[in-house]
Amino acid sequence: MIEGLCKTHRRAFLVIACVLITGCAATSKRPWMEDGKRIGTIYKNKAVYGLEYHYLNTAGQLQRIEKRDQKDILLPGASVIKFMYDAGGGLIEELNYDASGNPTACEQGYVIKKYSYSYSQGDTRGRVVTQAFLDKERNPVCTTNGYAFVRLAYDGSTEKIKEVFLEDERNQPAAGLWDEVSGVAHVKFTILEGIGDVRCGVYYGPSGAVIMRKRLEGICSYYTRQTTVTYYY
Repeated sequence: MIEGLCKTHRRAFLVIACVLITGCAATSKRPWMEDGKRIGTIYKNKAVYGLEYHYLNTAGQLQRIEKRDQKDILLPGASVIKFMYDAGGGLIEELNYDASGNPTACEQGYVIKKYSYSYSQGDTRGRVVTQAFLDKERNPVCTTNGYAFVRLAYDGSTEKIKEVFLEDERNQPAAGLWDEVSGVAHVKFTILEGIGDVRCGVYYGPSGAVIMRKRLEGICSYYTRQTTVTYYY
């Protein structure tokens, strides 16, 4: 799960919020049964394309999402997302499959989304520091937004993201789309002095040249392995 991402690009990262709040807006739910034993709960949700089923285990972890049409049939292409967790309950991978169970690239061009965490002294929550996008052979692949890796650096005092680095499949600076700005390889977030908590982003291209500066507005979600906190710009 990614920390501090604004609503303009949360969509690129977070089906993940559903790991924590999947039950909201569900139109119905039923027990998830296997071999006569209840192993969790299935939530049925309305979606733009029809229906979406969220499978949660008894611990409340999202295990699978199924995307279906209005006739309750799995959609063509990547219609099933499976979620993998580490021993501590942190999300480490999302894997995309078609209706037949074959690894399949999603609309953003990747099959697997992989998360890496860091832990500061005394902090067991973990913060996402790297997100990698992979093909079915687990090789890095650039998404439709133009990057294969997202690396995050945090402000030690506020724990908010202070920098974002976008890299291609060769770990070189990418020219990606971020916050609706094209050609971005690196973003620095700052607070303007003297006028309160006004955050601005400075967007750099692969060469290091500034592409754009802009004030950021809206709600950001702060994600750790197991919690979500919201703050405002």
